[in-house]
Amino acid sequence: MKVNPLSNELKQEVLIDKKKHSDYQEEIVKGIPYLAKNINKSINGDPKRFHCKICAVKSNEAHEPYWDNLTTHINGNSHRILCKDEDGRNEALRLLKERKKKKSSKNKKEQELINTELKFKFASFILENALPFSFIEDLTELFRDIAQNYEKEDYENFTLSKTTMTKISNFCIGASLKENILNDLLSTPFSLMMDECSDPYGDSYLAIMAQYVKGTKFQTKLVTIIELEVEKTGLALYELVTKELFSGEKGAILGQNCMGICSDRGSNMLAKRKGLSNRLQKAFPHVYLVHDYSHGYNLIGKNAAKVFPSIIIDMIKDISNHFSYSCQNLAKLEEVQIQNGVLKYKVKTIPRYTKVRWFSSLLTARRILQLWDFLLLYFQQEDCEEIDYFTEDNKIYLEIYILMMGSLNYYNTLFQQENSHYATIGPLLRESYLLYAKLLTENLISNYEKNQEFECYLKADFKEEEIIDLEAFGERLMGEYPTLEKYFEKKPFQEFESSLKVAQRFCVKVVNEMKKRIPFEDDIIKSSDILRVQSFDKKLWNKFALKYENIISKEDQEAFMQETRSFQARCDSREIYFDIPDSSQSDPITLWTCSKIEQQFPLICKLAKALLILPYSSASVERLFSSYRIIKNNKRNCLCRESLEACLFVFQHFKQEKLVISPEMLEKYDSIWKPKQGIIEENKSGCENEKKAQADLDPNDSFEEGEIDQEETEKTQNAFCPDQNNNDDNRMTFE
Repeated sequence: MKVNPLSNELKQEVLIDKKKHSDYQEEIVKGIPYLAKNINKSINGDPKRFHCKICAVKSNEAHEPYWDNLTTHINGNSHRILCKDEDGRNEALRLLKERKKKKSSKNKKEQELINTELKFKFASFILENALPFSFIEDLTELFRDIAQNYEKEDYENFTLSKTTMTKISNFCIGASLKENILNDLLSTPFSLMMDECSDPYGDSYLAIMAQYVKGTKFQTKLVTIIELEVEKTGLALYELVTKELFSGEKGAILGQNCMGICSDRGSNMLAKRKGLSNRLQKAFPHVYLVHDYSHGYNLIGKNAAKVFPSIIIDMIKDISNHFSYSCQNLAKLEEVQIQNGVLKYKVKTIPRYTKVRWFSSLLTARRILQLWDFLLLYFQQEDCEEIDYFTEDNKIYLEIYILMMGSLNYYNTLFQQENSHYATIGPLLRESYLLYAKLLTENLISNYEKNQEFECYLKADFKEEEIIDLEAFGERLMGEYPTLEKYFEKKPFQEFESSLKVAQRFCVKVVNEMKKRIPFEDDIIKSSDILRVQSFDKKLWNKFALKYENIISKEDQEAFMQETRSFQARCDSREIYFDIPDSSQSDPITLWTCSKIEQQFPLICKLAKALLILPYSSASVERLFSSYRIIKNNKRNCLCRESLEACLFVFQHFKQEKLVISPEMLEKYDSIWKPKQGIIEENKSGCENEKKAQADLDPNDSFEEGEIDQEETEKTQNAFCPDQNNNDDNRMTFE
């Protein structure tokens, strides 16, 4: 919605109207104590302005706004900060507001008309720029903030160009937020999570996030985004990451503080010798490498699902495709549900099966089983070939598929959660293995201690070709999944032999895949319980201290061992429980950030925080890429790396707290313009020297006058005087 430009006559009237300010009103000042104390007539004798004593003290000069802006000035940030009589200021604002209401020349209808006009202006702005409607709340809040905290003359002359906006975003706000995170990483142990992403616009990035403990809370933050070139080998990625994070003195400190790296099993990430992670581990031997457990469980489920008859997977795919690409088919299925008593708002559809989406087949299979009877009616009415899938045997297979794949998906979801630790992750890894191992065999720990249960099952050799007692297996299966009883109660076990064999082979495949993909023998997984006060073991703690010399140096080893002896003694006598809050018994982060414990056992707490942030998943980076696709879209597909990174820093910051403009950001704003001015001055002196050199040329040379330096001068001006000749190119440099 474009507004017609004002005619010259109207422009002149507007300019004249702007100069019509009210005169200073002494009777109002005398009637309000706060104003009488702090507000006077203009020192310069301007009848339309007032003198503020409070603000003049700071600026050492007369601060004289227009009288019409009195309320705005008193309510402004600068005045509010300097004011020492907050009660008097608030009372003055209240009295001025009441006086304005009484004196208002606008009647109710006029006010409603203005309100409606403002609504249309805001709505037009949202529609013109294709912004989401939810943005209007933030926009109106900004409008009120400007009206309340700034004077009219402050925003009348306000301008903001695209180039300036880009500089503020990239080199002030984004750079400051990034520096704050890097400063945190310089002072505390952290783990890195990495993943690569390509967008539809031809750009590829490597995103790096960090997890660390700050105060009493976990922090998961974006550290940097690295733009990738054509070459994406492990060596190329290693050079880029080293240059970005691990070069120089600060890079050496970051390398010592880095406890672990987690990524997916891409060949350029986790290849044994040439992958990025292994190259970094070679540079920093203490780094703990992890293949994302949630990604690993997806691969386990993907491979284990192959033991099911192909007809089950085909059924899931074919039924999904039947409805995914036809709105008409979906509408007919909805109609079948409504005709059979389903309320309209409870009608369900078939989700689309996506090959690359984790456990997508499980989601589709659940819905097929949920709508089994309605789908059967639908395919009978439509006389489709998919009707052949709806047999009792296939229904049993589908139920077993959903239950057993559902257990894997349950753990997969848990491992995608942020801000967890191995005190929680370790037991879950062992629990998931025992779930399937116990289905395959009788109790193996009759001659063992209970605490050796996992080790016993881990050593057991499970082979697909071995036939286990199906009846006993079926009983254990129903004990774990009671919903299967409704099928097995109707018929004897012999009639379910094929489905039980498939379930058995699925369990064997899962436990063998887990042994292959999950490092159960790693110390941190085997001994993860030591992070809880109930399971403190000084021998294991001393072992970790020797392993991570980057956290507990050789000089501190003896003091550390003394702390573990003292802590163990207090745990055995239960005296330690008097110094920690009750929640510390169940939450390790509360235990090791407790002020009393940190004062008495600083080295143990230091190592504990390092162990708590060891990586287990890179799902946080995947979530970041979801935000990335929101920011870099069709309307903003030319965002450079710096702008994209700055947007993501602000985006993640807003999730946790409101963005505050810090003094560092304002200092950076002043500094970003200085280099350009220096370059221009240097170039001017260079141009003068060039002219002198031209004057010294031999007049007998074969060049025509001005031929030598004309082209070079133009190049120099374009390169070093962007304000004069190359504003547009300058903008494109940043966005």
